Amino acid sequence: MLCVKPTENLSLEKDILSKCAVMGKEPRLITAVEDNEILGYIAVDLILGEERIIAFNISGCENYDHPTGVQWEIADYLIRTAGNYAMNRGVVKLTTDLESKFTLFRLFKFTELDNKFTVYLKDLFKKCENCS
Repeated sequence: MLCVKPTENLSLEKDILSKCAVMGKEPRLITAVEDNEILGYIAVDLILGEERIIAFNISGCENYDHPTGVQWEIADYLIRTAGNYAMNRGVVKLTTDLESKFTLFRLFKFTELDNKFTVYLKDLFKKCENCS
């Protein structure tokens, strides 16, 4: 069963975060794990009212402009979980400056502003027309 949540593997979290430009007090690593295999991760850092995506990886993905079906699903789970994590902390937007992933982030309604990409959570979690 796929599980997407903040990791409990603190050594993995420390290793990945040590390679990132962390500025906030409580950065976290969210992983997508199935059968003890890490399928992807997203590292987030809360600072100044926004949650920054400081690292993003999908295992085996060589082209973030055109992920495969399964890779797309993992990206979707990770980005939405990061958004939920932000929302639960009173944050209203996700931002990133990971240029190599901009095409992928555009698919999640991120827009470019001041050399970084931003999505407001109200747009990421927009209700469908059939929702009441």
